[in-house]
Amino acid sequence: MKKNLFFVVLVIFVLILYYPSLFVFYTNDDFFHLKLAEVSDFSQFVNFFDFTKKPLNFGSYRPLTTQAFYFLGRYLFNLNPFYLHVLSFMVFFGILFLVFRLLVQIFNDEKTAQLGTFFYAVTPLHFGHLYFLGAFQELGLTFFFLISIINNIYFVRSNNIKYYSVALISFILSLLSKETAIMFPIALFITLVFMKYTKKINTSYLYIFRSLVVFFLITLIYLYFHFFHYGFAEGDSYTWDFSVIKTANSGLWYGLWTLGLPEMLLDFVGSGFKINPNLFKFWGKEMLLIFSALVGFLVIIFLSLWNAGKSKKDMSVIVQALFFSIAWFVITLLPVLFLPQHKFTYSLTLPVIGVYGLISCVVIKSKQDFLKYSAAGLFLILAISTLDLTVKTHWITKGSETAKRVYNYIDANKDYLMNKTIVFHDAPRDSELPWQPTQVLKQVLSDNNFFEVFYDEKIVAVYNNDVLLNNSNVVKIPAREFLGY
Repeated sequence: MKKNLFFVVLVIFVLILYYPSLFVFYTNDDFFHLKLAEVSDFSQFVNFFDFTKKPLNFGSYRPLTTQAFYFLGRYLFNLNPFYLHVLSFMVFFGILFLVFRLLVQIFNDEKTAQLGTFFYAVTPLHFGHLYFLGAFQELGLTFFFLISIINNIYFVRSNNIKYYSVALISFILSLLSKETAIMFPIALFITLVFMKYTKKINTSYLYIFRSLVVFFLITLIYLYFHFFHYGFAEGDSYTWDFSVIKTANSGLWYGLWTLGLPEMLLDFVGSGFKINPNLFKFWGKEMLLIFSALVGFLVIIFLSLWNAGKSKKDMSVIVQALFFSIAWFVITLLPVLFLPQHKFTYSLTLPVIGVYGLISCVVIKSKQDFLKYSAAGLFLILAISTLDLTVKTHWITKGSETAKRVYNYIDANKDYLMNKTIVFHDAPRDSELPWQPTQVLKQVLSDNNFFEVFYDEKIVAVYNNDVLLNNSNVVKIPAREFLGY
């Protein structure tokens, strides 16, 4: 009964924090993904899973969480993003239950699992994949990844083949969700070895190794097809860099975001961690509250650690959890850690589970209810503050608002605009801006993908093309009209 009440309260917290995301429109890559999901027969749907060629030069192999997901948006939900957001929430609620189940297995303590799941549920890191449908692959990856991990634990404990079958199928589905799933065999190895070392499973290391063989073989086959047949994503942000300094910088940012700091700080902190004064000029009150809550949260963790350190047994559990947390975090983050231009908070959906489990372990081992409730309260304040600032400033919310304005304008003037070319252009007053409104709009609408998806190419867009400005079949519109400033 208490467990059910815990999840009811958790769901209420999540809905209060994130319910506005249910009404967010498409933006940016969404339109390209909707284009990818276009089919005329069942065979084309099956081709989503073809591992020998890239569709429309799309280098990421995520057929389940991209093509199939947006297929639902196109053909089942009639291009209404609301229902895709609802689906995202349903998967996210499933993830919360799985996080709880995993933490119970890892720490063998429901109080630790509950607090860790609470931290995970309210963290502002979930902004990306709940507000931006293009990040649904993170939810799909995490959902199937956790199902497979948990069922592998059940299998090692019981030797029941049904658990192994579920684990295997879920692992394959995680590979169909996002490439990061290639780290699954290593993450599973770390998990099982940790549980063996801490006496939470009673089996031999040899048995653990044998249970991993099939997962490693599938991963090798997957990598072969990705390397030699399908290819990889290309572009400026997908540039690999293995320098120690840049890797450490990326790791630091991911660590700060895990603690609850907003992603937008990345745009205000330069080399040598010099802070742009505009951060406090425009967002001073918000940052003061965020930093104050973070400092308070860290103080509570330190006091909890101090109290827990009075017991050698409890301290030993914390040290063991520390090694597991670090290993889980690094291993599951590794595929994106060497992409310094491709850092996003939603990449932490899977890695932070171990960190929040560690923090909850420290707080619970303090055996002080005051510290437990203080940690939960301060982190909630930190999460609400960061989320509020992120919603106000992030390109996801700004882009979706812009795309919705364009959609509403065209819908209101559809008869007039049909079979015409819209020229979005920059006005003289736009020279005061550090960017071109046409280029912003072009990115938000994914060039002509927006028009191809919603208007079947009967309306074409050109961005600041002077040659067409005087054409009789052209409608000229200042791009800035849709940007909200």
